[in-house]
Amino acid sequence: MPRFQARYFLGEDGPVPCRTDPVEAADHAAALARARSAMRNGEARVEVLQQPASEIESMLEGAVGMVQEAYAQAWETVSGAVVEVDRFVRARPFAAAGAAAALAYVVGLHIGAGRRQVIYLKQDR
Repeated sequence: MPRFQARYFLGEDGPVPCRTDPVEAADHAAALARARSAMRNGEARVEVLQQPASEIESMLEGAVGMVQEAYAQAWETVSGAVVEVDRFVRARPFAAAGAAAALAYVVGLHIGAGRRQVIYLKQDR
């Protein structure tokens, strides 16, 4: 069965749909009838658009491929950084502890430099 997308609008002239739902039907008229039967209170109108499954599937495959590629690149970067840090810590443990302490101090200064919003209350005498 062909796939359609039903777009529901709260007002007659609203350009932005309030929700969208997939609809499967034999033709456009049947899809529109099925979408109208699923309208909720407050929804004024519905439009039905046909969506070819191949376009949606290709878009999803492309998105999944992009996510997998980004994950692989991030994994390689993190793995390399972990190996370098491990080598440094094993070779110079006291220098690594000093670098960690210095970094913690700088982060603490950065966090402490934020504007505090404290209100002091005094009793009326």
